[in-house]
Formats: sequence, structure tokens, C-alpha cells
Amino acid sequence: MKRMLLVFFLLGCCVNTIYAQRTVNIAYSRENAFIDNPDKIDCIANVGGSHHLLCFTAAEKLKLFIYNNKLELVKKMALPFTIPERATIRITRLSNAYYMYVHARYSTKFMLWKIKADGSATDLSDAFKKILRLVPFNSEPEFELIPNNQGFFFTYHTDLNNTEKNTLMLLQTDSLLNSIFLHKVQYDFKRDEESLRQETIMFGKYLLVLKTARSNTALEVMKVNLSTGFSIKNLFYSAGHLYSQPVAYYNAIDSGVTVAALLSDMSAYATKSYVFGSKLNKILIEQAPPVVLKNQFAKNTSTNFLLADAGRWIRLRAGYQQARGYSGNSLSVYQNYVYNDSCMLPGTVNPVTVTAEKYFNWPDQEPGIRFSLLDKDFKIINERYVANTKDAYSIMPDKFAQFRSGGKEYMLVGQRFLFNRNGLLMVNTDAEKLLYTNVNVNFRNEYLLSKCQTVGQNKIIIPFIHRRFAGLLQLTIAE
Repeated sequence: MKRMLLVFFLLGCCVNTIYAQRTVNIAYSRENAFIDNPDKIDCIANVGGSHHLLCFTAAEKLKLFIYNNKLELVKKMALPFTIPERATIRITRLSNAYYMYVHARYSTKFMLWKIKADGSATDLSDAFKKILRLVPFNSEPEFELIPNNQGFFFTYHTDLNNTEKNTLMLLQTDSLLNSIFLHKVQYDFKRDEESLRQETIMFGKYLLVLKTARSNTALEVMKVNLSTGFSIKNLFYSAGHLYSQPVAYYNAIDSGVTVAALLSDMSAYATKSYVFGSKLNKILIEQAPPVVLKNQFAKNTSTNFLLADAGRWIRLRAGYQQARGYSGNSLSVYQNYVYNDSCMLPGTVNPVTVTAEKYFNWPDQEPGIRFSLLDKDFKIINERYVANTKDAYSIMPDKFAQFRSGGKEYMLVGQRFLFNRNGLLMVNTDAEKLLYTNVNVNFRNEYLLSKCQTVGQNKIIIPFIHRRFAGLLQLTIAE
């Protein structure tokens, strides 16, 4: 026993000497919820001052646990509808309520429920069916319900047989799904040659489009004016290399756009991975020549977390990955969400597709992890490499979340210590350095970082589970 305590003491000393410390106040829910092996778990934080913990079990009514802002459990209840097996579930939230879309697999029956802060639920399925009549579909409609002020943008694609244009319909509704106006946006899209990777509605004025072309050897970013349909674009081409995992995001500081992707050299013997990046101004003109970072996946690195020009964290995995986009005339999975002035977390990006996170049986070992801080020209300012080869400590790159506090970007990533003890590592910037802080959370819990959400300016809520119990963790960042 003394030897075990000595190991933990030495490990703690080692970790504290490697990582800087920042004050993080920790609070747990005062009473945990008994979850009885649910299929899915989700959290909707700060709904009218309350935090909702949702537990989905197939063929049973959805269980709801409501916590107040002191993390006290004030109500537990079952919502008045049953979750079908293998159902598609999407959650879209406004400030004082959220909307839950439920669709049974291979069925034409759909449900939409509005849930308020007190747990009261209103069935909006009939109003939702009227909107769905506009959407061309067989059994699974392709649409997004995106929050816009106190209403929604109901977006869907139509005219799928047009081989030269992509048509996006934007139906604006109020909170009760009453139609306000319908708008059509078209942009160039060669359906037989290009793949849609991302569509982002920015401030209700522009559509930011990211797509790959020429068998994924080209990457194109496009900005479309929603009012006029006028579009501007920029194309990046790399012969003999393939683009994958692309991302484009808006920078509110200078109204520019940052584009990043994994660039892979597909040879007959081995695949080499590089990081491609470019900073564009508001009319998509390059502010500096595009950059290719060639050493980000050296030393058996599997994952590179990058923060470019105080934008947002980007995670790139080594190895070419063929993302799904358009296939024939049907639309598959792609990114579609809204930007506003605040940083969007995975738990608040629309759509929030509730999936069962792999919080059990994580791999015992992960290859190396690299954290990189880049300037506006995508040049490396500061970085750290973690080999992940020690039996006593490793970083879990698939468990991460990002948020913004005090005007700075933060990221949380899961850690695994000796004897499968869990931890959280917080990474942020100070001047031109990356700072690393070990958040001393309860090591017995599994923290669902993909469900992390912000509360106010400096607080985040993270759901956790331990055996058959679930609860909430609140982290407050001291400025």
C-alpha cells in the first residue's frame, strides 16, 4: 500500500512539473441520477437557468433530470413519449427551451417536442409535418433545424438532379414552426466531381461552403451572399496529394476565414501526412501563401491539435480519411451549423446528434499527441509533443472539447493514469505560449467531453457517468 501511494505521489510530482497550473474551481452535482444502462446520454446546460440531463433508453420513455444553478437535483421525470429503437435524435436549442427531433429508423413517422426549463413538453409534430412536406425524401429527410434569434432556419437541399448547381432552401420559422419566408440559394457544384464537406450559415447573411474536387486533390472554399446569391471562391490544388478532414471557420476579430486540412501523400508503400493551412480575408483572398507543415506527424504522432491565430482548436488525425459527402443524388453526412460571436462547442453546434459515446474500454495506448500554436501565417510559435508511451500516463485524443473564456480559447482533453484513473487536461494560450493545466477531477468518473457546454462567460458543464450513475461537473475558470 505504501509503495502504491509512493507511485501516485511521484506521478503527481512529475505531472505538476511538466504542466503549468491555472486556477480552476470544480463543483459536482449534489445528487447523481440513476441511469440504468441507457443507450444514449445528453446534457442541455443553462436552459432558463436550469441544467437538463437526458437519458435515452430504447422502447422506454425518455428520463429527464433537472438541476438548478447550484447543481442541486430539483426534479426527475419521464417525458411523455417513447424513444424507438435505433432512432435518430437531434436536439436544437433556444435560450429558454430546446427542441427534440426523433425519427425511427426506416420509418416515415417523425416526432418533434419542445421542452422548457421546468421539463414541460409540447408536441409540435403536426406543425413539423407541414414543414416536412416541403422536403423531398423517402424515409429519412435531409434537413437541418438551425436556431436563428428566437426562431429557426429550416434548411434542406432540393433540385438534386442538377449536375452543375447545388440548391439550398432556407425556410425561416418562428419558435412554433410557423413559416415566415422561404429563400432559395444556389451555388456552383459539380455533383459528379465534387464532394460537399461543410456548409455554414454566418450571421444569417452568408453561406460558407467547403468542398473537395478532382478526386480530393483540390479544396475549394466559397462564400455566398444569401440575399443576392453572389459568390466568391478560392481553390487550392495539390497534384499527387489528397485533402481530407477539411475545416473552415470564421474569425470574428478580422472577419477572415481560416482553412485547414490534412494533406496526404498516397504512395505505393506508405502514407505521409501533412497539415495544410491558409488564412483568407473577408473576400477570400490569401493574406499569405498557403502553408504545408511537414513534421506534425513525425515521431509516430497520431493526432495534432492546432490553434491558429487565436481562432479555434482543430484536431487532425494522421492518415487519409475519406469523408462522406454527396453520393449520386443523395446527401450523406456533412457539417452544417451556425456561427455567432461566441465559440461553438460540440454540445451546442447544430445538429446535436445524440450518439453513444465510447466511455468504456478505451484503448490502453495511443500513439503520440502534438499540441501546436500557430500565428496568422500558420507558422509554429510554440508546441509540445507527448509520446504516450508510458504505462502510467497517456492522453486520449478522441475525448476533447473546446470553449472560450475571457476572450481566450481553451481545450479540454481526456487523460488516463495508472490503474485506469481518469483526468482532464486543459490547454490554453498566454501570450505566445501554450499553457497546460491538470484539472484534478474525480478519477473514478468517465467524463463525456463531447457533451460539454458553456454557461455564461467562464463556466462549463460536463456530464459524467460512474457505473449506473450520472451527474454534472461544473468547471469555473478563474480570470
